Amino acid sequence: MAKDTEAISAAALIAASVETEVTASAESSGGRKKILRRKNQIFFRAIMLSLWMLLSVSGPHVQQTLADAPQGWGRDQTIRANPASPPSAQDPPPSAPQRKEVKGKEGEGEGPIVRETTEVVSLTVTVTDKNQRSISGLARDHFEIFDNKIKQKIEYFKEGDAPLSLGIIFDVSSSMRDKLHRAREALKAFVEARHQDDDYFLVTFNDYCYLAADFGDSQAILRRLAVEVAGGSTALYDALYLGLDKVAQGRHHKRALLVISDGEDNSSRHTLGDLRKLIRESDVQIYCIGIPEALWSLSGLGDSRGQAILDQIAKMTGGRAFFPNLQGELEDAVTRIAVEMRRQYSIGYVPTPAPQPGQYHKIKVSVHPPSGYPPLKIRSKEGYYSALRAPEVNGLEPRR
Repeated sequence: MAKDTEAISAAALIAASVETEVTASAESSGGRKKILRRKNQIFFRAIMLSLWMLLSVSGPHVQQTLADAPQGWGRDQTIRANPASPPSAQDPPPSAPQRKEVKGKEGEGEGPIVRETTEVVSLTVTVTDKNQRSISGLARDHFEIFDNKIKQKIEYFKEGDAPLSLGIIFDVSSSMRDKLHRAREALKAFVEARHQDDDYFLVTFNDYCYLAADFGDSQAILRRLAVEVAGGSTALYDALYLGLDKVAQGRHHKRALLVISDGEDNSSRHTLGDLRKLIRESDVQIYCIGIPEALWSLSGLGDSRGQAILDQIAKMTGGRAFFPNLQGELEDAVTRIAVEMRRQYSIGYVPTPAPQPGQYHKIKVSVHPPSGYPPLKIRSKEGYYSALRAPEVNGLEPRR
């Protein structure tokens, strides 16, 4: 400390002496601008000289401080991170595979640190009675999860309303021209029944699909739909592809898509097989509202193939498809979806044994309610693909 003080004092004396010299020179020479410029140059050099002297004295002290610091201080601490703990009933389920460390041994010393991934599978489960009314009040012990027919331990369980990130996939093809107003009104009823903290985005589609509105509140979506004009064909699969990719960027763990369309795809670059595979790889619920070509026809006839595809897509994810024939049925469908989303169960588990990378796993969820409950039905996603991720060694990314 004494040496540091001496250095600072010396630096101050140098700066003061230079200031005196330059001021005297300024008074004797005349040209004020030239004098000030010269003064600044000399004063800057004096400051640099002072700093050099200060560092030359303090340098050994700084080096000693670094030498005395604990091992690993100031280095990449992610290599020594603690193993991830399993999710609890109080914490939300993680949205990405968790990591744990395994230390190898080479002779008597420690070997490289290998990070293994622990995949947490999260499910959104809907329980209804025979009349499709949502059932609440069930506990963790009333559910059983089977992964490839092997019973799993439920690590996370939560019931009740939770905000979600929601994508609206809206058909604006030419066949929707006379139906846009009714569809907009139905969507307005839907968002009014949803959680106030939801965030929404909008994908519209006809010949092509477009991200018409990025994540925002429901009013931004409704304002954007108010200026949409119908025309063109139907690129439904491409729109769902875009929606699945976008919803993964949502800020909420719970994610869903609501599809409003009136017919079968006839313009997409992606195939139905492509879409099925992406759905299995995604952790997203899909709800569909299929409006037939003859809007609200009393005969109830519509595009049977298009309806079958929408129904299949929804069932794969634990969602549901509705095919209203009248305006009243359309409004009832969107209200049912909104209420159902608020009365679901979130369940998470760590697959045992650990799945092989890229392997498809079939999921079965069963419920055993206490006495007094009516017969119940369960909907959840049908399965998942395990993550394609290699271990990381010493904090380095795996070779690609």
